[in-house]
Amino acid sequence: MRFKLLLVFVILVILSTSTLAISANGDTKIFAVTEDEKGMAADLFLYSIPGSGEIAFFTSNSLVGKDTQSTGNIALQIAQTKSGINGDSYNYIFDIKANASEVDGPSAGAAMTLLMYSILSERTLPKDVAITGTINSDSSVGMVGGVYPKAKAASDIGIKLFMIPRGEANQVIRDGGVRSVNLLEYGPEKWGMKIVEVTTIDDVINYAYSDIEEIVVDTTTTSIGFIPPAIKY
Repeated sequence: MRFKLLLVFVILVILSTSTLAISANGDTKIFAVTEDEKGMAADLFLYSIPGSGEIAFFTSNSLVGKDTQSTGNIALQIAQTKSGINGDSYNYIFDIKANASEVDGPSAGAAMTLLMYSILSERTLPKDVAITGTINSDSSVGMVGGVYPKAKAASDIGIKLFMIPRGEANQVIRDGGVRSVNLLEYGPEKWGMKIVEVTTIDDVINYAYSDIEEIVVDTTTTSIGFIPPAIKY
């Protein structure tokens, strides 16, 4: 506990006294699912300051779990490879602003990697683009849970392009019944938001910096939704 308090103190000092030393910063939206299966959006900020390639996390009202912390290191490694920029002369601080007591899990890995890439490559990330998905060391985007409520939360805050892991377009929803929907079709029709499936971080970068209006979505999905039969009482 003392170590955590010391780390928070050090980060606060860095942010408050070294404002002029911040080399670059950026932000994006990340998404989670509450206990009652509702989607929620949070803000992910990233600051870079002169250092030695270290990753740190800071949250104003939440604890950050080990899975999220380890994901930050993977994000840096992949972003350096994809941008061709060696970021070892800087330290990177992720600041998560979420209405939650604890932030943990790898589901924001792809978003962290994309944000890190935008900082290293000095390409501003569009505000109307977002993603959910894990990131693996081979730069592939892994599956996550709660894709439908996360997509709904994204549309509620004005996201125009939402990227999801390949194989998760078919989602089972409950709206007076239980049915399967193809989010690649459902997103534009119901929410006015394009949804695309991605396999690797290369796909993510390509979509993120494309003209959304010109993106042609292949609505063919690679997964088959399962709807359990109704139970007769």
